[in-house]
Amino acid sequence: MGGWANAACGGWCLAVRNMKAAHELIQQWRTKWSSSGTEHPLNITIYQLHTIISVLSYLKTHL
Repeated sequence: MGGWANAACGGWCLAVRNMKAAHELIQQWRTKWSSSGTEHPLNITIYQLHTIISVLSYLKTHL
């Protein structure tokens, strides 16, 4: 997985290399929170980092 930033995307940004794993993780969090009765809206934007250029671009934008 990647890193988190909380700002520019209006919620949480998750920078990842594996989109499928990111979506599965977010679904697990949503399931866990809903089963506990806790209302916790997840506003997560996922950025896929393919190359070092995309990593650098993400870092310049979010950190």
